[in-house]
Amino acid sequence: MKDRARFEARKDALRDKVIIEAIRFVLPKLEAEAALIGGLAVAYHVNPPVTVDIDFIVKSKWKELYERLKPVFRPLGWRVTMFGFPLRRWKPGTPLNGIRLMLEEPHMLVFDLLAAGADSYLKAVVDRAVQAEISATPDSEKLKLKIARPEDLVVLKILSGREKDIDDTEELTYALGEKFDEQYVFKTLDSLGWKIF
Repeated sequence: MKDRARFEARKDALRDKVIIEAIRFVLPKLEAEAALIGGLAVAYHVNPPVTVDIDFIVKSKWKELYERLKPVFRPLGWRVTMFGFPLRRWKPGTPLNGIRLMLEEPHMLVFDLLAAGADSYLKAVVDRAVQAEISATPDSEKLKLKIARPEDLVVLKILSGREKDIDDTEELTYALGEKFDEQYVFKTLDSLGWKIF
């Protein structure tokens, strides 16, 4: 392990009661299928994240999602904002828009809900996601949710092109070893028009 202290700091993020209860509260209000992605999804498969933002791909169009969530969350003190990515950088398999839900008190919570829109790959990430159960303690009520498969997480991280995603990609491919399907990643990137050298 390159940085044991970093790993230890990340180790129990998915058992954090605040995060679990926040997800339990938000998921039903999406009124659409969704799959956990980002650092917390990586945590489920291999190495828990440093970041505490909660990322989901949601099978919905961003405007519909915004119109559904704004009247529910704003009266409860949440910030509900829209965000987008530069159209010039968009390629199939990458989201164009999303919704951010942010609550500052009593705990800082940030949900980034990436809208799958009409993108068939992003919708398929939700469909292929593994059904999981997480809980703060062995005795507490389990939260059922979908979590993107490791191979799809790697594809999404490669497509994002952010330097910070390199560590998560490395962790997923190394820690899962033979269980990780590299051919799926190559085939998916190729089908999305990304040239693999």
